[in-house]
Amino acid sequence: MAEKTMSHAELADSLSKYTPRQAAMIFADWVLHYHIYVKIKKDRKSINGDYRPPQRGHGHRISINASLNPYQFAITFAHEVAHLIVWNQFQNKVAPHGKEWKAQFGKLLGFLLKANTFPEDLIEAITLHQKKPLASSTNDPVLRKALSKYDMDQIDDGTVFLEDLLDGDTFSLENNGIFIRNKKLRKHYLCTEKTTGKQFRINSLARVTPISEH
Repeated sequence: MAEKTMSHAELADSLSKYTPRQAAMIFADWVLHYHIYVKIKKDRKSINGDYRPPQRGHGHRISINASLNPYQFAITFAHEVAHLIVWNQFQNKVAPHGKEWKAQFGKLLGFLLKANTFPEDLIEAITLHQKKPLASSTNDPVLRKALSKYDMDQIDDGTVFLEDLLDGDTFSLENNGIFIRNKKLRKHYLCTEKTTGKQFRINSLARVTPISEH
């Protein structure tokens, strides 16, 4: 998806397959202005997207996971463009997610908020994230939980967040066994595997399937 071969309308139409139209229009502006090559990639477990600066004859490059829900896609796109803007100003002289990046990312999220990109139930979480951005939106528990409602693979699959259970509740974790939730440890819960009695720290926002023992 490159600016040299696509018009603004074509870029917006293409990006609208992955994100709200309001965001796609803004992103098309950014792609043309900064001469960005955008690549939509298959799901990567470790990252939602990445930015690569110009090198070896290539211009600015951004990749985004196609599997992201429309609003996570928009946030990730802004995240990567913020890296681009900071690189243009400072190259490698500042921290990747330092104050310069936080300022730019907050500004770009502001554009998306003003364009009514997000539904009402996401505004508060995104506004809080805008004021204090983290290196990854997945590290922000409030935003991560709010966004998860729009993940297609989570809809009606019977799972809940581990933090929504009670201590003593039993649950299964994908194909990793059956556990009992014990107690909170900051961002994790100490849980006991029923078969072995071994204890594990499991993220409070892990998707789990409750098991009724009545």
